[in-house]
This record gives sequence, C-alpha cells and structure tokens, in this order.
Amino acid sequence: MRPAEAVIATFFTAFVIFAWVVEDPGNRRLESVGLGVFGLALVAAGPLVDGSPWGRLVRDLLPSLLLLLTYWQTGRLVTAIDPRFQQLLVRVERRWFSPVVSLSERIQDRRGWFLYLHASYLACYPILPLGVVVLHLVGRADAVPTFWLVVLPPTLACHALTTVFRSWPPWVSDQTDGARPERSVVESLNRWVSDHASIRANTFPSGHAASTAAVALALWHVGPLWGVAFGWLAGSVAVATVLLRYHYTTDTLLGLGLAVASYLTLG
Repeated sequence: MRPAEAVIATFFTAFVIFAWVVEDPGNRRLESVGLGVFGLALVAAGPLVDGSPWGRLVRDLLPSLLLLLTYWQTGRLVTAIDPRFQQLLVRVERRWFSPVVSLSERIQDRRGWFLYLHASYLACYPILPLGVVVLHLVGRADAVPTFWLVVLPPTLACHALTTVFRSWPPWVSDQTDGARPERSVVESLNRWVSDHASIRANTFPSGHAASTAAVALALWHVGPLWGVAFGWLAGSVAVATVLLRYHYTTDTLLGLGLAVASYLTLG
C-alpha cells in the first residue's frame, strides 16, 4: 500500500468509527459508514489493477474518486448547523471582508467575469485528476506518490473539520428570495452540482481552495511552468469561491494556508 493510500484508508476507518459516536445522525450514519467501507474496498483494489501502464494510471487517479467519497462520508455526519459558529463567520465577513461582499454583488453585472468565475469554480473537479495526467505526460509518473502526499492532507483536513465547524455556505445565508439567479449553462451546472452532489453545508476550511492550491504547489515542485499554469487555475477557483458566495473569505484563506503548510512540510 502506498503512503497516500494508507493516509486515506486511515481517514475512512476513523470516520467509520466516528459515525457511531455522532449524536442521532439517523439513517445518515449508515450512509456514512457505507461510503467509508466502499472507499476502503477501493483502496484495497488499487494494487490489484497495478499490473500494466493503464492499470498504474487508474491506480494513480484513484485518490481523485476517493476524495469525493471522504467528502460525502463526512458530510453525512453534518446533521445540524452550529448557530454560534455561523454567526461568527458572518460577523467576520462583514467586519473584515465587506469589500468582498460588495464586489460579489457587482460582479453579477459583469457577464464575462461572472461566467469566467463560474467556469473556474466548476473546473475544481477535473484539476486533481488532470494533475496526475500531466505527470504521466511529462514522464514524471514517479512523482505521483509525492503529489498525493501533498494534496491529500489539506483536503482531508477540510473534510474532517467540517464535521466540527458546522455552518451554511454564504449563498444560503445571503439569499433573500430562496433562489439564486441562473444566467448561463455553466451557472446552472454549478447549481445542479450544489443541489445534488454537494453535502449542502459549508466546508470549513474550503476544500476547493485547499485541493487546487495543493495541486499547483505539487506541480511547481515538478516544473515551474506547470506550477504557474495550475496556480492560475487555483487562484481563479479561490477567487470564485468567495465572489460567487460558495465560501466565506475565512474558509478560503484557511484552505490556502493548509495547502501551503502541506507543501512546505511534505513537498
């Protein structure tokens, strides 16, 4: 078992156990445990497919799927929002980051930037597997284990902390009419993902910011040009998280900090 696989297997196991001590999650407990067990089975299956170049690529890409499972696994355990923590996030946002809130309102009238931000936010999902593909294309498949050792810890930390620091994303607390305006296909797709594939709670710190920044830093270690290219993508994702009100500014800054810490420690 690779070190990164051991890390994620430990995470699955820890939250399978944790699910049984969470107060009254109802059927969500069984869903969380099922996701954890399924994730452990996929981790165990990884070495079985690693017998050919294509099999190795599949194994190298597997953590991208496993991170989605850890997100859903921990999200099932968020059964109630902490009102005091929610109010704290709102107060900090209004006091220290009020220009961000104002800009997020104005950006909706700038259609080009608005679409770019939505596309950037949506791009978060393919960035992780794309990073692995890049390593294979440039002949640095040997760097994949280090890549995941940099990316996994900050992302898993965000998923884990969400079960402790429970809040709504700002678009929920900001809205007054019960719905967000839909202006394009890409925004509609983002909304569909939020409604059907997300845990519908605020990931604190921001997993989007942490994972994409960690990918950029890990690729910088391999080649500065790739680091710059993915750094631009990661920066766009980070800006989109706050201007589109999917995250509080505090969430995003802490997510970026976790990525930097992971790179400096493990990169």
